[in-house]
Amino acid sequence: MVHLQLYINTPHKYSHKSQPFLISLSLSNTQLPNYLTKMKLKAITLLCIYTLLCFTTQPPFAAAVTCDVTQLSPCMGPILYGSATPSACCSSLKMQQPCFCQYARNPTYSGYIYGSNGRRVASDCHVSLPRC
Repeated sequence: MVHLQLYINTPHKYSHKSQPFLISLSLSNTQLPNYLTKMKLKAITLLCIYTLLCFTTQPPFAAAVTCDVTQLSPCMGPILYGSATPSACCSSLKMQQPCFCQYARNPTYSGYIYGSNGRRVASDCHVSLPRC
C-alpha cells in the first residue's frame, strides 16, 4: 500500500493569508499488476508536482499595475479628436484598466473617460468602463 499526502499553503485570493490545501492519494499493490502500479505512481507524482507548481506560481495578470495616465498617450487622438482607435491604444487601455476608477475620480480625466469619445474608444477596444 502506497499512501501519499501533500500539503500546500496557498495564498488567499483577497488577502495575504495562506490557506492549507491537501492532496491525499492511496494505492494498493493488490489492485493492479506491478508495472501498472508503477505507472500509476509516476502519473500521480507528476500530477502532484503540476498541482504544486500551479499553486506556487503567480499568474502573469497578478503583477501590480503602475497607474500612469501617460501610458494612455496612444489614445489621445481618438479620445480628443474622434480619430480611429489604434491597436496600441487598446493595449494601453487593457493594461491600465485596473486604474480606471482612480482616473475617473480625478476631475481632469473623468470627462475624457466618460465622454462620448472615451466610451467609443473603450467599446472599440472591448474594454468595459467601471462604475466607481
